[in-house]
Amino acid sequence: MSNPKITGININNSTIKIDYKPTPAPSSVCKQSFTENDSVVTQIESNLLTANQKLVEKHSTGMKNFKLNDISDPNILFSGKEHLIDNSFNTTLNWASQCNRLNQSVLGPIKDQGKCGSCWAFGTACVLETYITMNSIKNNYSNNYVSISEQHIVTKSQSDQGCQGGLFNYAIRDIEQTGIITTDSCEYKANSTQCPANLDFIYPENGTPITSWVIGFSNILNLTNDHIKKLLQIYGPLVTGIHANFLGLSHPVNYVHKKEDFDLTNGDNRVDHQVVLIGYGRSETKPYWILRNSWGTRWGLGGYWATEMSDTPTMFYELGAITDMKYDINKVTGNTTSVDW
Repeated sequence: MSNPKITGININNSTIKIDYKPTPAPSSVCKQSFTENDSVVTQIESNLLTANQKLVEKHSTGMKNFKLNDISDPNILFSGKEHLIDNSFNTTLNWASQCNRLNQSVLGPIKDQGKCGSCWAFGTACVLETYITMNSIKNNYSNNYVSISEQHIVTKSQSDQGCQGGLFNYAIRDIEQTGIITTDSCEYKANSTQCPANLDFIYPENGTPITSWVIGFSNILNLTNDHIKKLLQIYGPLVTGIHANFLGLSHPVNYVHKKEDFDLTNGDNRVDHQVVLIGYGRSETKPYWILRNSWGTRWGLGGYWATEMSDTPTMFYELGAITDMKYDINKVTGNTTSVDW
């Protein structure tokens, strides 16, 4: 394994705390739900894409401008975590279903960012939610899910640009100052409307620093697909930035998108959307990544889609995860449900 330079936020050996014993999933729950149905596609419809084009274009070099801590030994993300990697998930893993080492979904309902370039807030909220869920499962709490307010993230993150775009890195830095609240106390408006005064905080303002890690594009190119599979097994869903133009086309819902459409080494493709990488699988002949979008359940396969794996992971502008956060467990009152595909 080549050692890429990995950067992260407040990360060291003592603070990477994701540690849940793997449980092999029955083969019956690891279904191959995406196919190679390469049918003729139609043009963009229903403003699916146009509502989401002005996303993070201005931030395509944002990671270079954001000061992160350099990791002297990139193997830190794998070191001591080998027991969380299970060969039974070499081909198929899906954190939205029971096909993972926890044997249950760690993801809440699909959300819809509407006509606002707030994908960065939805991606950030999703990995915060999944950290809470995985931690709840680890500790055998009766409830494991709480919906985090994207509206609060959109309006409070001063380092990001609200409906004009942002990045996971910036959002986490600002959240440590502004806190995290529930969706019930501030529902999503898809605009700059401020949240009310009486907020239900899951994570307080000026709270204990959140531990997370981020790998940037130049360092992702030093990884293999197997490295990313292992990161998914260890840390759960990963936030990522991609080129999204082809997501606005009307494909069959379980169509495996072509890898060329998302290749960020292609000069015509640029990062403009943040989503969440939740797993991987294989169709008749093609291995693919499974991703979660924030365009509602009527898009894709209930809000999810698959993209063919390339030989090197040129699809992902960044990869990131939450590894430790102090939060109010009394606010976690819901439970996740698995997808039915």
